[in-house]
Amino acid sequence: MPADVGQLTRSGFRAASPDTIDAFRTECARSPCVRFQQFVEPWLRDRWSDAIAAAPFRPRIHKNAEYWGGAPPPNDLVLDAPDLLGQLLFLINDPALFRVVERITGCDPIGCFHGIVYRFVAGLGHADRWHSDMDGNRLAAISLNLGREPFAGGRLQIADASLEHVLFDEANTGFGDAMLFRLSDELKHRVSELEPGPPRTVFTCWFIRRPSYAEWLRGTDVKLL
Repeated sequence: MPADVGQLTRSGFRAASPDTIDAFRTECARSPCVRFQQFVEPWLRDRWSDAIAAAPFRPRIHKNAEYWGGAPPPNDLVLDAPDLLGQLLFLINDPALFRVVERITGCDPIGCFHGIVYRFVAGLGHADRWHSDMDGNRLAAISLNLGREPFAGGRLQIADASLEHVLFDEANTGFGDAMLFRLSDELKHRVSELEPGPPRTVFTCWFIRRPSYAEWLRGTDVKLL
């Protein structure tokens, strides 16, 4: 694994050297997902984690049953604290990070990142389904672990579109670590069932073409979720 890709800090994203970024690009060409260790500086990681631990979550059921193959749609808990989510989104919508993601994945120019914080809790029926996330606007996705305690299960699984070959199957249990993965019509992904124990709490979603972050803040009418 290459050295750390860089770190999200209070003052912005601090990227690693070009050689390190290119090493991640090479790894991403071989694997649909790459892991970034200590992606968030400890002070910021701890502050976010403490705030999320005290914040409310509400049940969420994904819509559009046809998209999910007619099976019961995924369900989980989603952070219900707009101000806190806004802080996370403000820091991750950093052009320096966008350029690194573009370089590693080879995706088109990124306009903004739109994300959520969601949680799987064992025993509550929380589940995911195989899906691609492709809608013509989404370019890549990232999942940042904000849970202090390692969880069991909850593995990110990526397969070819036929689901005949699983290409990636790992859990991201490192506090403050992230997984960046490519989106493609040729790939599908899901999160496996969580096993009894600590919950899985992540900040995740997509890097998208449009709108730009500035346009989004101005209220551009573009469907994000």
